[in-house]
Amino acid sequence: MFMKFQEELFCSQKYKASKYHEEGVKKIYKVVAHGRETPFYEVSLDIVETKAICTCHLFEFVGIICRHILAVFVKKSLVHFLPSHYILERWTINAKKHIVHDISSDVVQVEPQVSSTMMRNSLMLQFLEVAEVGSQSEKQYKHLGQTLRKVHEELLAMQDVHDVDDLESPDNTTLNNQVLSNLSITLRDPPHVPSKGRPKALRQKHPKEKQLTKKRKCSICKETGHVRTNCPTHKHSRDVANTNLTPHWESVHQQQSQTERKAEERRSEEAEERRLEERRSEEAEERRLEERRSEEGVKEAEER
Repeated sequence: MFMKFQEELFCSQKYKASKYHEEGVKKIYKVVAHGRETPFYEVSLDIVETKAICTCHLFEFVGIICRHILAVFVKKSLVHFLPSHYILERWTINAKKHIVHDISSDVVQVEPQVSSTMMRNSLMLQFLEVAEVGSQSEKQYKHLGQTLRKVHEELLAMQDVHDVDDLESPDNTTLNNQVLSNLSITLRDPPHVPSKGRPKALRQKHPKEKQLTKKRKCSICKETGHVRTNCPTHKHSRDVANTNLTPHWESVHQQQSQTERKAEERRSEEAEERRLEERRSEEAEERRLEERRSEEGVKEAEER
């Protein structure tokens, strides 16, 4: 459930909300995706009670606040603390901690095949699709409004007839005389039912399973209780070898450092020689240029 809410929160960043109408304390926002003009959703926000209603009705259907309301909350800086009425109890860890009141067995429970909640949700989904089509033009909008008013009147008439039939039916009197018991029974875990098959404790073992396992021996000292990777004898000999090799490695390191130092000195000397050579070549070039200028000056003087 948290992942679904997180997805709605992330998707709210793709929408922008702009206020275009105000009715007292309620403000109506137009929410639309960035770079698009349709489809758009209307969010009615009550600042006093911090309640918002969106035309997508996701919160009414599923119980999760939609991305359009979250976009408005982000605009009004209300997303840092979500109001408590948007956190339904059925999504919390306390949803199963309430005591369930049992109904007496002598009461006849008459349940329809399809619950009213399922029928309402199915109709709301169909209404949403019809509303999307009906809002595309003014002609479709007027036709849908007239049709809905006509269907509403017919449903009210059917409801009145249904109430009269219920009052005249004999079963209604019987159901009204039934009294629900107020006894509260705490639900407990069901009794444990053993699984099929023989229990592991009673299983007959194979003779090979009863044989003692062979202990592993160390391949170095031939003793049990350890292997060659953690053999104390091998570890001691390895430590002694490392101790003996320490002076050798120190001398090798000193020789390497001296060699590197000599190589560095040689490289610096070569670099200095290259710089001197470059300076000499530059001075020779300057002398040649001066001699050429002086010769050109003498020629010009003779020509005059």
